[in-house]
This record gives sequence, structure tokens and C-alpha cells, in this order.
Amino acid sequence: MKIKLGSKIGLTYLLILFSAMAVLGYLIISDIKQSFIGERKNVLFSYANIIAEKAAPYLHEQNTAYINFLAEDFGENIGHRILILDTAGTIIGDSSGASRGQHLSTPVVTASLQGESSAQTNYYPEYGNLLYLAVPVASSQQIIGAVFISADINDIQTRLNQTRNRLLAAALASGILAILLSLPLARIIITVPIGKLTRAAQKMSAGEYGYQVQIKSRDELEQLANSFNEMSEKIRQEDDIRRQFIANASHELKSPVAALKVLVESLLIKHPESKEETREFLFDIDGQLDRLSRLVNDLLLLSKIEKNTVSLNLEPVAIGQLLTEVKDNLLPLAANKEIEIKVKVQENITWPADREMLYRAVYNLADNAIKFSSLNKQVLLNCNVNKNILVISVFDQGMGISPEHLEKIFDRFYRVNKARERTTGGTGLGLAIVKEIITLHGGTVSAKSVPAHGSEFLITLPDPKQMS
Repeated sequence: MKIKLGSKIGLTYLLILFSAMAVLGYLIISDIKQSFIGERKNVLFSYANIIAEKAAPYLHEQNTAYINFLAEDFGENIGHRILILDTAGTIIGDSSGASRGQHLSTPVVTASLQGESSAQTNYYPEYGNLLYLAVPVASSQQIIGAVFISADINDIQTRLNQTRNRLLAAALASGILAILLSLPLARIIITVPIGKLTRAAQKMSAGEYGYQVQIKSRDELEQLANSFNEMSEKIRQEDDIRRQFIANASHELKSPVAALKVLVESLLIKHPESKEETREFLFDIDGQLDRLSRLVNDLLLLSKIEKNTVSLNLEPVAIGQLLTEVKDNLLPLAANKEIEIKVKVQENITWPADREMLYRAVYNLADNAIKFSSLNKQVLLNCNVNKNILVISVFDQGMGISPEHLEKIFDRFYRVNKARERTTGGTGLGLAIVKEIITLHGGTVSAKSVPAHGSEFLITLPDPKQMS
């Protein structure tokens, strides 16, 4: 049988409540019992001391008749049995008259004959609870006997039983009230919110990403619900990105594949009439294969970075040398558009980074800067260190980027001018790769631009030593 969490918590609270009340009841009963018995002892010790004082001269003179009279008289007045004994423990006076001449050697009598007043409680099936106490009788600083009192304290036990019954009744009433209140409250406070979270999780597992659950409890459950909602929204966003990514990737892959199919079918249907025509077909096929290869490689790199399967190989990187290599490798592309590439770096900047990954990021930015610059312009690669942060900037004098596109240019497959960018051979993943690489380094990449005047991309990398 399934027991709901609210019921479990409610029953747990009840168990704790009953346990606490049981311990508290035991302590209360014990304290009351000790208080009652202590009060009774004090009264009887007072009587016993009075009897001992009055009996001392007659016990010294061995006036047994008067000693027995004292025992009977006080026994009648206080309602308890009184015995007066000599130093041998022989009963000289007995308020009941039944045990005169007999020997009594209880622990309290033995202690009193040694000069110590003492008391103890005993239980007998036929009598119930009895209180025994004895005090010494002294004359001229010598112990000459003892006074023993046996008191029935069953009335105390009766009062304790009544108190115990009242406590049990109060505990039972409290338990019933707790059940009536705690189970519904536990259901409202715990079961209902958890039920909402469970249904929300089921909807999420069924593919309803972004599902939100509303819980207003001002406690950990509300925090859990808020965390769930944030997770749900992130999963929805990631799912949207994944779907868009798949759609865009499929579309991008479709274009070169379709072009290859057309070229191959053309070769199959009609044989080229000359070597030049054959070379033209093969050149076109090779171009489409290059485009397909670049796209696949970029997709694989992004996938590896996202799955955290790419580990950074941090090493001291000479930033000036890296920027110079980027410049040298892009000179042929820049020469086609008569673009001058300039590198400006503070002397001897060495920074911990994955050289290959950082090179790829800077190369992508510089490559874009050249592709989208007009003829006879400049591309500037600058680097400096500011407050333990490495700053690399790539500045161009191209067409610029309008403000509505700036926030989206690092998204995968996002193109400001789709038709023009495809003619440049781009995959639409270059800036997305830059962002992932820099993020992997713990840095940031941003862009600012003035349309028709150019753009500047900034890479900032913190010192790993400062981050740890």
C-alpha cells in the first residue's frame, strides 16, 4: 500500500509528539512522586523526632509501660504504626500492640541504631506501598534505642495514578487533535506542492519542455519549484536551440549535397566535350566538397566543445607571434582585395592558453574582417594586458553590423546577409566557434560596430592563476 509523503511526515510528527509527551509525562510523574513522598517523609521525621525526644528518659529508665503508651497515643494521633525499640532492636512499644518483645532488623532500624535517620519505600502485594523510616533515640549523647514508623502511602500512588490518567487523556486528546490537523496540513503544505512538481516532471519527461509550476509557500518547496522552473525554461531554450541547430545544419548540408548531385548527374547524363569542361566540373565538385568538409569539421568541433570532450592544453603562448601567424596565413586572401593587415602588440606578452584553439578563434575573426571589408582598407590586430586580463581586438573598416544583428551574430548559422555570406564560402559557424572557444577559456567575446564604418571584435581572457 502506498503512503503519501504528507501522511508519512504527519505520522512522523505524531510519533515525535507522542515520544516527547511520554518522556515528559514520565519526568512529571517521577517529580510529583518524589515531591509527595519527600513531603510525607518530612512530616513523619518530625513526628518521629518528637516521639524520640519524649521517649528518651523513659527508655533510659526501662519504663516499658509508658513507652508503649507513647507508641499507642502517637500512633492513634497520626494514623500510622509506631514502634519504639531498644539498642538490641527489640520492640518495647508498639502502637498496634501485636509485636512487643519481638526483634526487628530492617535496614532503616539498623541505620538508626548507628545514629543515622533513614527512610525507604517498599511494596508488598498484600499491603501495597509502605514507607519505613526510623530515627535514633539518644540520651547523654548515647544511642539508647530507635523510633520506627510504618506509613501507608497508597494514597500517594492513587493520586499519581490519577495524574497519570489525566496526562494520558491529555496526550490522547492532543494526538487526536494533531491527527485531525497535521494530516490535512501536511497534505496542503507538502503533498499538494510535491504532487504539482511530480506532474510537472511527468510533463517534462513527456516532452513538454518549458512547463512551469506555481508554488507559493515561502519555504524550500517554493525554492525547489523556482529551480525547477528555471531548469524547465533552460531545457526548453536548449531544445529550441537544438531543433533550430538541426534544421539549420540540415539546410546547410543540403545545399552542397544538392550541388554535388546536380554536378554528378550532369557528368553522367552528358560527357564533357573537352578537358577544360571536365576540369571545370571537377573544380566545382572540389569546391562543394571543400565547403561540405568545412561545415562538417565546424559541426564536429562545436559538438566536441559542447559535450566537454575538448580539453584545453594550456601553455604559455606568445601572443604577438600568434597574431603574426594569423596575419601571414591570411595575406593571400587580403591581397586579393588589396587589404593591409596590421599587428600591434605590447612587447613580450605571454599568456596561458590553448594555442591551437586561440589561433582558431583569432583566425576566424580576422578572416571575417577581410571577407567583409571593402577594397583598399585595413584590418588591425591589436593586443594588450589590462588589469590581469588579456584583450585581443580585431578591427575592420568594412560594411559594419546594424544594432539589431549584434546580439545574434554569435548564434550558430546566423547570417546578417545570407546571400552574400554564402558567396564567401562561410559556414555560418565561425563566430559561434569563436564564442565557444573563448568561453572554454573562461573569457568573453563581444562586438561593437558602426554601420558603413566598420566593426571591432574584442576577446578578453582572464589569467587562469587569478581565477583559481
